[in-house]
Amino acid sequence: PSSQRATGHYLGRWIRAEWRTWCRQQGAKLSDGSIDVHSLFRSMIIPIDVRERPAFPILAMEWPWKLYLGNGTSSRLSYKDSSVLLTDAEFRIDDYGTSGPLCFSIMTPTWELAYEGHFGSQGLHYRAKGDDAEVVGWRDVRTPFSTWLNSDKPTLFLSGDRMVTGDDRLLAPRTELPPYPRERLRALDWASNGVDITVESQGIERKANSIQAYMARFLSQDQTFDILIDDDRAGEAADLVGIRVDKGDLHITLVHCKYSSKPTAGSRLSDLYEVCGQAMRGARWRDNGALPLLEHLDRRAKAYTRRTGLSPFEIGDREALFGIRQQAPQLFPRISTVIAQPGLSIKASSDEQLRLIAGAASYVQSVTKGSFDVLASE
Repeated sequence: PSSQRATGHYLGRWIRAEWRTWCRQQGAKLSDGSIDVHSLFRSMIIPIDVRERPAFPILAMEWPWKLYLGNGTSSRLSYKDSSVLLTDAEFRIDDYGTSGPLCFSIMTPTWELAYEGHFGSQGLHYRAKGDDAEVVGWRDVRTPFSTWLNSDKPTLFLSGDRMVTGDDRLLAPRTELPPYPRERLRALDWASNGVDITVESQGIERKANSIQAYMARFLSQDQTFDILIDDDRAGEAADLVGIRVDKGDLHITLVHCKYSSKPTAGSRLSDLYEVCGQAMRGARWRDNGALPLLEHLDRRAKAYTRRTGLSPFEIGDREALFGIRQQAPQLFPRISTVIAQPGLSIKASSDEQLRLIAGAASYVQSVTKGSFDVLASE
């Protein structure tokens, strides 16, 4: 019909006009001599195939994110007569060096096994150093854990805001990050509050002199929470997770605690490796509106009470958590990340320590779009 032809004619003229406008805009940019093209490329991250171990410490390993979505958490990790949900097992880095194979362990509440990753022409290859666990999937299909790792590779987090993806590609900024500003580190008076800085977890005994117990008290006084939960065990989201609903926002505070390797604070780099890795690993909990985090916490709270007869809630309960889960799809998640390491002396902190913190902060803030704080000693 003639009306359709007329409509098509005018639509074509509009598209051609829009195309000409776009070309003029791009042409102006291409001919703008004030734009430094080299500076644009300097800020780009170009993936690099990993064929040898990167010359940077590996801080943490993260399960493929698909495990936290849908029915991914139904697979179990089994060894002898004991099994746990796959995501309730935890990776522990056993070697923060920069050469040789990557040595790590897989840990559960009742056992741990050692593994290693070898870098070569085909990327990373994982294998058990001794006994191998099994992944038990749908219809009780059993797969050696080392075989499963090589088909569902974890993400590796490295110092300096670097990572190795599950397809063996290194993502790294092309320039070094400046040290984290020393003045942004916050000192707490751990000793006056009865904290033994070499004791990290409060455990089921609720050790009042632990870093975690003090942080629970400190946060309860410093902030208002609808829920504050102790998730400190293998597969944790964080040692402490605080949640508050405020109008249309879902405020989540992830607190990662780490003990001091010595009874006095200092400038020991080893005191920061693991806790920086934990903070980086926790950043993904913002994804999918934080619903995977809320489901993770609910499932683990139920399992913890069933196993110990105790409640992991410092504030609130499962009923309050359920109510927040119901509201979550309509809320905007805002994530705050806190590192608590009293073994770090602010005055004595080295540039190497501050660069390590800067890399963790850069990654966490880029993923969560939230705040990042470090609580240390003077």
